[in-house]
Amino acid sequence: MNDDPDVDRGTETVLIVEDELAVRELVTDILVSAGYTVRPAGNGVEALALLAQHVGPVHLVLSDVVMPEMSGPSLAARLASVRPEIRVLFMSGYADDEILRHGLEAQSHSLLNKPFSVSELRRAVRAALDSPDGKRR
Repeated sequence: MNDDPDVDRGTETVLIVEDELAVRELVTDILVSAGYTVRPAGNGVEALALLAQHVGPVHLVLSDVVMPEMSGPSLAARLASVRPEIRVLFMSGYADDEILRHGLEAQSHSLLNKPFSVSELRRAVRAALDSPDGKRR
């Protein structure tokens, strides 16, 4: 394992979609400290509105799977039709059966399980951005 703190840094823009304020703020702080530009949103509807007004690229959407109003997979489907170049990384604290009921096939999408450490988050974001197909390895 590489302990170099610069390995998982970046300059890309990440849209964080998380309905839990404390989690959203923590993830924002971690990614900002790693060099990323972060745009936080509390739900899928807010994320789509923010994205419509955002000038410039958004490289990655880091979204919770289970949220009120619009699930993470529903948001990803909407994003695919308007900005297909955006990579998506899901995060969830639910068991796989709950995730499947919300439209995410756990084996075919990038998924970061909660709780996660700072290094796990940074590695997952960097891997999703660097992967040729946008999926975490």
